[in-house]
Amino acid sequence: DAAAGAAAAAAARASDPEREGYHPNVTCDRSGMSPIVGLRYNLIGHDYDLCEAEFEKLSADLKPLYKAIHPVAFRRKAGAAAPPSDATGFHPGVTCDKSGMSPIVGIRYHLSGHDYDLCQAEYDKLPEAEKLRFCAIPPPCGRGGPWRRGGGYGRCGSWGGGFGGGGFGGGGP
Repeated sequence: DAAAGAAAAAAARASDPEREGYHPNVTCDRSGMSPIVGLRYNLIGHDYDLCEAEFEKLSADLKPLYKAIHPVAFRRKAGAAAPPSDATGFHPGVTCDKSGMSPIVGIRYHLSGHDYDLCQAEYDKLPEAEKLRFCAIPPPCGRGGPWRRGGGYGRCGSWGGGFGGGGFGGGGP
């Protein structure tokens, strides 16, 4: 079901050492951290949140008054390497919902939880805040040699798409 798929995707993002979980539009009421990164602690029944560092400073008798809340969004950590730009592969059967590129060539950017994908050029036009909602997906199909009409391309086997003029990247028969 969709909820299980979303939970699995969130777990995969959370386990990526180059990504961090955060709470959009939530500020630590003690330190001012905004957004709160990592676990957030909410004072039960109140609009009062603490980051983990501030929660750890509380006395033991106050900690039970707070509820731990796991991050709801994920982003690349500051200083983490951007995904490799691999324009040599493509995503069979996936169309860019903005430009219409089909298939998407190179890195594909998928809007988490939605049936919405962008090519690199359209992703690059987004504001930085909106980019955080997308997941970079490398191409599953590599460029294993020249385009073969009706015979597919690279390691993905047969793919029946065509680009007019007989070739992917202009190198076909």
